Amino acid sequence: MFVSSNEKRNTMKSFSFSLALIVLQAVVAVSLPAQEPAGTKIYGGSGYFMTGYSRMDPAALNARFSEQGLPALPEGGWFLGGGGHYIFRNLILGGEGGGVISSPATGPRYNVTSSGGYGFLNVGYVVLSRGSILAYPLVGAGGGGMSVLITDRTGLPDSFDALLRDPVHQSLLMHGGFMMNFSVGIDWFVGGGQEGSGTGGWLVGLKAGYLLDTADDNWMLDDRKLTGAPAAGMSGFYVRITLGGGGFVRK
Repeated sequence: MFVSSNEKRNTMKSFSFSLALIVLQAVVAVSLPAQEPAGTKIYGGSGYFMTGYSRMDPAALNARFSEQGLPALPEGGWFLGGGGHYIFRNLILGGEGGGVISSPATGPRYNVTSSGGYGFLNVGYVVLSRGSILAYPLVGAGGGGMSVLITDRTGLPDSFDALLRDPVHQSLLMHGGFMMNFSVGIDWFVGGGQEGSGTGGWLVGLKAGYLLDTADDNWMLDDRKLTGAPAAGMSGFYVRITLGGGGFVRK
């Protein structure tokens, strides 16, 4: 039976997200002390820096690039960003944002580079509270964009004036729109000690999730939408390390 490339990508996305959930659940199950008594509520907050790997979805773009002799874009890159949230009776409200930087693709005639960024307002809920560790799912809504820069390396000008006379050696394609964020996270507060029912200090954490880019074929050159553009964007699985500070109390 024939399986399309889109079906293969969707299967891989589902598998990656499920694997991340299993790993996080395993970490919680084997590494944490006894759970807090039923009815305990968490209050607190934190701020953090994030870095890690983020996949993107350039397969449709790369198929078109290959037809025209352009090099293929990488399927992901390194994420750098930050965020924070407030916790009230286990309910989490916060935000995060950052950008993805990927390696350039070089061919005999063309260079192609891609990058992207996004920001989300997140809502979540603390589902596990054990010792100085919290675990929670998050759902976020916001927006983001991806850019692809295509450079024709042949006949590049060697002076500034020559460039101004013929500034057509690069094309910057822009893609953006509404995005959603689905993730799970673990925060471990270290170094600050515990006082009664509270804890605080440095935060070391792990997040894994999936970004959903709904913009599809919304590709622009300058202020003009390109017809016949492929459906590709920033959808993909990610894993991040979080470093920061904060604290919480139990009531």
